[in-house]
Amino acid sequence: MNAANFNKWLREKLVPNLHEPSVVVLDNASYHTVQINKLPNRQSRKADLQNWLIEKSIPFGERCTKEQLLCLIGQHKEEPIYEADEILRTHGHEVLRLPPYHCFLNPIELIWSIAKRKVASKNVAQSAQEFERTIRDCFESVTPNDWKKMTDHVVHIENQYMQKDNITAHMKRFVISVGDDESSSSSDQYTGGDSEPEYLLSDFDNYLEAEYLDSDFNYSE
Repeated sequence: MNAANFNKWLREKLVPNLHEPSVVVLDNASYHTVQINKLPNRQSRKADLQNWLIEKSIPFGERCTKEQLLCLIGQHKEEPIYEADEILRTHGHEVLRLPPYHCFLNPIELIWSIAKRKVASKNVAQSAQEFERTIRDCFESVTPNDWKKMTDHVVHIENQYMQKDNITAHMKRFVISVGDDESSSSSDQYTGGDSEPEYLLSDFDNYLEAEYLDSDFNYSE
Protein backbone atom coordinates (compact mmCIF):
# COMPACT_ATOMS: atom_id res chain seq x y z
CA MET A 1 0.00 0.00 0.00
CA ASN A 2 1.15 3.53 -0.73
CA ALA A 3 -0.45 6.97 -0.80
CA ALA A 4 -1.33 6.83 -4.51
CA ASN A 5 -3.18 3.50 -4.17
CA PHE A 6 -4.85 4.52 -0.93
CA ASN A 7 -6.12 7.82 -2.33
CA LYS A 8 -7.35 6.01 -5.45
CA TRP A 9 -9.26 3.59 -3.21
CA LEU A 10 -10.77 6.54 -1.33
CA ARG A 11 -11.99 8.20 -4.53
CA GLU A 12 -13.14 5.12 -6.43
CA LYS A 13 -14.30 2.72 -3.72
CA LEU A 14 -14.98 4.36 -0.38
CA VAL A 15 -16.50 7.72 -1.33
CA PRO A 16 -19.03 6.30 -3.84
CA ASN A 17 -20.28 3.92 -1.14
CA LEU A 18 -20.77 6.56 1.55
CA HIS A 19 -24.31 7.68 0.82
CA GLU A 20 -24.56 10.24 3.62
CA PRO A 21 -22.09 12.45 5.53
CA SER A 22 -19.89 10.12 7.57
CA VAL A 23 -17.02 10.14 10.03
CA VAL A 24 -14.00 8.25 8.67
CA VAL A 25 -11.54 7.05 11.30
CA LEU A 26 -7.90 7.02 10.20
CA ASP A 27 -4.78 5.96 12.03
CA ASN A 28 -1.36 7.46 11.40
CA ALA A 29 -0.01 5.12 8.73
CA SER A 30 2.43 6.87 6.42
CA TYR A 31 0.08 6.66 3.41
CA HIS A 32 -2.70 8.29 5.48
CA THR A 33 -0.51 11.24 6.41
CA VAL A 34 0.91 12.57 3.16
CA GLN A 35 0.95 16.30 3.82
CA ILE A 36 -0.12 18.88 1.23
CA ASN A 37 1.43 21.86 3.02
CA LYS A 38 4.68 20.16 3.96
CA LEU A 39 7.28 22.52 5.38
CA PRO A 40 10.75 22.80 3.84
CA ASN A 41 13.42 21.17 5.99
CA ARG A 42 17.17 21.00 6.46
CA GLN A 43 17.53 19.04 3.24
CA SER A 44 15.84 21.85 1.30
CA ARG A 45 17.93 24.38 -0.61
CA LYS A 46 18.31 27.82 0.89
CA ALA A 47 16.46 29.28 -2.11
CA ASP A 48 13.49 27.00 -1.35
CA LEU A 49 13.41 28.25 2.24
CA GLN A 50 13.44 31.85 1.02
CA ASN A 51 10.69 31.19 -1.54
CA TRP A 52 8.48 29.61 1.14
CA LEU A 53 8.86 32.69 3.34
CA ILE A 54 8.16 35.00 0.40
CA GLU A 55 4.98 33.08 -0.49
CA LYS A 56 3.80 33.46 3.11
CA SER A 57 4.71 37.20 3.17
CA ILE A 58 7.11 36.62 6.05
CA PRO A 59 9.96 39.17 6.07
CA PHE A 60 13.56 38.02 6.43
CA GLY A 61 16.98 39.55 6.02
CA GLU A 62 18.98 39.01 2.87
CA ARG A 63 21.94 37.86 4.95
CA CYS A 64 19.97 35.33 7.00
CA THR A 65 21.69 31.97 7.25
CA LYS A 66 19.92 28.73 6.48
CA GLU A 67 19.55 28.05 10.21
CA GLN A 68 17.92 31.45 10.73
CA LEU A 69 15.53 30.83 7.86
CA LEU A 70 14.58 27.43 9.29
CA CYS A 71 13.95 29.09 12.66
CA LEU A 72 11.61 31.61 11.00
CA ILE A 73 9.77 28.83 9.20
CA GLY A 74 9.36 26.95 12.49
CA GLN A 75 7.86 30.06 14.12
CA HIS A 76 5.18 30.20 11.39
CA LYS A 77 4.43 26.49 11.29
CA GLU A 78 0.96 25.69 9.99
CA GLU A 79 -1.44 22.94 10.97
CA PRO A 80 -0.81 19.97 8.67
CA ILE A 81 -3.26 19.39 5.82
CA TYR A 82 -3.37 15.79 4.60
CA GLU A 83 -4.29 14.58 1.11
CA ALA A 84 -6.65 11.89 2.42
CA ASP A 85 -8.47 14.35 4.68
CA GLU A 86 -9.01 16.79 1.83
CA ILE A 87 -10.41 14.09 -0.46
CA LEU A 88 -12.97 13.11 2.15
CA ARG A 89 -13.85 16.64 3.22
CA THR A 90 -14.53 17.77 -0.34
CA HIS A 91 -17.23 15.07 -0.44
CA GLY A 92 -18.82 16.21 2.84
CA HIS A 93 -17.20 13.70 5.20
CA GLU A 94 -15.36 14.29 8.45
CA VAL A 95 -12.03 12.70 9.37
CA LEU A 96 -11.27 11.55 12.89
CA ARG A 97 -7.60 10.69 13.44
CA LEU A 98 -6.58 8.34 16.21
CA PRO A 99 -3.86 9.42 18.64
CA PRO A 100 -0.48 7.98 17.62
CA TYR A 101 0.19 4.48 19.00
CA HIS A 102 -3.47 3.97 19.98
CA CYS A 103 -4.36 1.34 17.39
CA PHE A 104 -6.55 -0.43 19.95
CA LEU A 105 -9.05 2.43 19.54
CA ASN A 106 -9.65 1.32 15.95
CA PRO A 107 -12.14 -1.56 15.48
CA ILE A 108 -10.60 -2.49 12.14
CA GLU A 109 -7.50 -3.77 13.93
CA LEU A 110 -9.67 -6.32 15.73
CA ILE A 111 -11.40 -7.24 12.46
CA TRP A 112 -8.01 -7.79 10.84
CA SER A 113 -7.15 -10.16 13.69
CA ILE A 114 -10.33 -12.21 13.12
CA ALA A 115 -9.76 -12.44 9.36
CA LYS A 116 -6.08 -13.34 9.65
CA ARG A 117 -6.83 -16.13 12.11
CA LYS A 118 -9.34 -17.56 9.64
CA VAL A 119 -6.80 -17.38 6.82
CA ALA A 120 -4.11 -19.03 8.96
CA SER A 121 -6.43 -21.92 9.87
CA LYS A 122 -6.99 -22.74 6.18
CA ASN A 123 -3.60 -21.95 4.73
CA VAL A 124 -2.43 -25.53 4.29
CA ALA A 125 -0.99 -26.94 1.02
CA GLN A 126 -2.80 -24.49 -1.21
CA SER A 127 -1.86 -23.21 -4.64
CA ALA A 128 -1.57 -19.46 -5.20
CA GLN A 129 -5.03 -19.32 -6.78
CA GLU A 130 -6.59 -21.36 -3.98
CA PHE A 131 -4.91 -19.15 -1.38
CA GLU A 132 -6.24 -16.03 -3.07
CA ARG A 133 -9.78 -17.42 -2.90
CA THR A 134 -9.22 -18.37 0.75
CA ILE A 135 -8.22 -14.82 1.62
CA ARG A 136 -11.27 -13.38 -0.16
CA ASP A 137 -13.65 -15.87 1.46
CA CYS A 138 -12.22 -15.27 4.94
CA PHE A 139 -12.57 -11.51 4.70
CA GLU A 140 -16.06 -11.75 3.22
CA SER A 141 -17.06 -14.04 6.09
CA VAL A 142 -16.63 -11.20 8.59
CA THR A 143 -20.21 -10.26 9.47
CA PRO A 144 -21.90 -6.99 10.51
CA ASN A 145 -22.33 -8.59 13.92
CA ASP A 146 -18.54 -9.06 14.13
CA TRP A 147 -18.13 -5.36 13.39
CA LYS A 148 -20.69 -4.43 16.04
CA LYS A 149 -18.91 -6.52 18.67
CA MET A 150 -15.55 -4.93 17.88
CA THR A 151 -17.00 -1.43 17.78
CA ASP A 152 -18.77 -1.97 21.11
CA HIS A 153 -15.48 -3.16 22.58
CA VAL A 154 -13.69 0.00 21.42
CA VAL A 155 -16.50 2.19 22.79
CA HIS A 156 -16.06 0.39 26.13
CA ILE A 157 -12.33 1.23 26.10
CA GLU A 158 -13.11 4.87 25.20
CA ASN A 159 -15.55 5.10 28.11
CA GLN A 160 -12.87 3.77 30.46
CA TYR A 161 -10.50 6.49 29.27
CA MET A 162 -13.15 9.18 29.72
CA GLN A 163 -13.96 7.91 33.20
CA LYS A 164 -10.30 8.09 34.20
CA ASP A 165 -10.00 11.59 32.70
CA ASN A 166 -13.04 12.69 34.69
CA ILE A 167 -11.57 11.32 37.93
CA THR A 168 -8.29 13.14 37.29
CA ALA A 169 -10.03 16.41 36.41
CA HIS A 170 -12.04 16.45 39.66
CA MET A 171 -9.31 15.43 42.11
CA LYS A 172 -8.68 18.16 44.69
CA ARG A 173 -5.23 19.49 45.46
CA PHE A 174 -3.35 17.82 48.23
CA VAL A 175 -0.18 18.63 50.15
CA ILE A 176 2.63 16.16 50.75
CA SER A 177 4.51 16.95 53.94
CA VAL A 178 8.23 16.19 53.63
CA GLY A 179 9.14 17.23 57.17
CA ASP A 180 9.04 15.28 60.42
CA ASP A 181 5.80 13.61 61.38
CA GLU A 182 5.63 15.92 64.40
CA SER A 183 5.64 18.97 62.13
CA SER A 184 2.19 18.09 60.85
CA SER A 185 -0.71 18.98 63.04
CA SER A 186 -4.43 18.96 62.84
CA SER A 187 -4.23 22.66 61.93
CA ASP A 188 -2.83 21.58 58.54
CA GLN A 189 -6.07 19.84 57.67
CA TYR A 190 -9.02 21.51 56.05
CA THR A 191 -11.46 22.97 58.55
CA GLY A 192 -13.88 24.73 56.26
CA GLY A 193 -14.05 28.14 54.67
CA ASP A 194 -14.56 29.59 51.25
CA SER A 195 -11.16 28.73 49.76
CA GLU A 196 -10.46 25.45 48.00
CA PRO A 197 -9.54 22.80 50.60
CA GLU A 198 -6.07 21.29 50.78
CA TYR A 199 -5.56 17.76 52.02
CA LEU A 200 -2.65 15.90 53.49
CA LEU A 201 -1.47 12.77 51.72
CA SER A 202 -2.77 10.73 54.66
CA ASP A 203 -6.29 11.83 53.75
CA PHE A 204 -5.93 9.81 50.54
CA ASP A 205 -4.94 6.51 52.15
CA ASN A 206 -8.39 5.11 51.51
CA TYR A 207 -8.92 6.71 48.11
CA LEU A 208 -9.98 3.65 46.13
CA GLU A 209 -9.79 5.31 42.71
CA ALA A 210 -6.05 6.05 42.95
CA GLU A 211 -4.06 4.29 40.25
CA TYR A 212 -0.31 3.72 40.47
CA LEU A 213 1.65 3.70 37.24
CA ASP A 214 4.67 1.54 36.53
CA SER A 215 7.93 3.27 37.38
CA ASP A 216 11.63 2.51 37.73
CA PHE A 217 11.65 4.49 40.99
CA ASN A 218 12.54 2.37 44.02
CA TYR A 219 9.98 3.24 46.67
CA SER A 220 11.83 1.28 49.35
CA GLU A 221 14.78 3.69 49.37
